[in-house]
Amino acid sequence: MSEPNTILVVDDDPSIADLLRDFLEYDNFHVITACDAEQAWSAFQNNPVHGIVLDIMMPGQNGFELCRRIRAESGVPILFLSARGDDVDKIRGLTLGGDDYIVKTASPGEIIARPESKRCCGVPPPRSEWGKKYWILAVFS
Repeated sequence: MSEPNTILVVDDDPSIADLLRDFLEYDNFHVITACDAEQAWSAFQNNPVHGIVLDIMMPGQNGFELCRRIRAESGVPILFLSARGDDVDKIRGLTLGGDDYIVKTASPGEIIARPESKRCCGVPPPRSEWGKKYWILAVFS
């Protein structure tokens, strides 16, 4: 049996991170949690990460800045999960390289359904292929 895909959950609210961990682990993902951008960066650098659930508003470096930093090195799928629901924030997150953006009022089931529904290919495509139709299917694969 193959190793489960690893999801990095980055949120400064431990109750949200723990809830997401429970739901993701139930769906056979391996989960690493981080409460800020520096912890997340260290986890990302030291573990094989197949997808990231990323909050925006955190102490220190925010999620937008962390996304930019990750995108400089990797095409790993990023799902923004934030209390910020304005269109300008959603657009900023997506244009910085986020693959999806969910407002925290979503149910845990909806949040978990995003990576679960998009499993397929195993390896994210190279940056030159981003935006092509099949990339949407490869998110969190």
